[in-house]
Amino acid sequence: MLPPPPQLKNLKNQMLKRISCLVIGIFCLLPNALLAQNQQLSIEQQIQEIYIGLLGRAADAAGLAYWQQDIAEGRMTIENLRANIVNLQPEYLNGMGKMSRVQVVNKLYDNLFKRVPDAAGLIYWTEEGGKNVNIDQLVLALSAGASEADRLIIDNKVEAAQYYTEKAGGKDSYDPSAAEAAVKRVGKDRSTVEQSKEKTDSYTDSNIGKLIMGTDGGDTITRKDGDYRVDFVADDARDTFEIDSVTVAGPNGPM
Repeated sequence: MLPPPPQLKNLKNQMLKRISCLVIGIFCLLPNALLAQNQQLSIEQQIQEIYIGLLGRAADAAGLAYWQQDIAEGRMTIENLRANIVNLQPEYLNGMGKMSRVQVVNKLYDNLFKRVPDAAGLIYWTEEGGKNVNIDQLVLALSAGASEADRLIIDNKVEAAQYYTEKAGGKDSYDPSAAEAAVKRVGKDRSTVEQSKEKTDSYTDSNIGKLIMGTDGGDTITRKDGDYRVDFVADDARDTFEIDSVTVAGPNGPM
């Protein structure tokens, strides 16, 4: 194949430069686009979205309150918070911070949208114009550029995260695994939000943390769902325990 004439080659280069400038210009506008969108979200919702994207979990109540106060009093901004997590927080540094660029992009898509990135998006963020974008800005760009379907999933995850933080995010009930589970399986369907809330409710069962006095007969301890731990405490009269049977009851009866 013959090489293109100089005039055509120059024209091609000019077009590529214009396309590159256009891509850069669009990316530079993303923060403003997200800012306009975030004006419809509370500070709490914005913080939850950052936790979901960068940490893959709902916020604990203490952490959420801390960042909310710092932002409300002007010591921190949402932009500062993203950078703080990516650059300073051990939870991120020991997790996504140790991943390759490809792994991070895949993880962000999964955390935010519950899907893998499309081929073009993955290549752009890992090999082309977006490969040098900092992760704290990348999570912003993905959120700002979310399709209607992807935005629905983010909003559903934020709602589930807020519910977990309010119901089970306190210092006596917060559990990292439960905080992750609260958002991990939430998708576009409303039913996934309700399932997450039901799971959160199971962590706040009224029997948790209470001393239940046993008898010499049969004792029944019930819980809605999830893992349950029973600690046996001996008194002066008894130092051994006998367990004849354990029945795990599901929604349709004993299993």
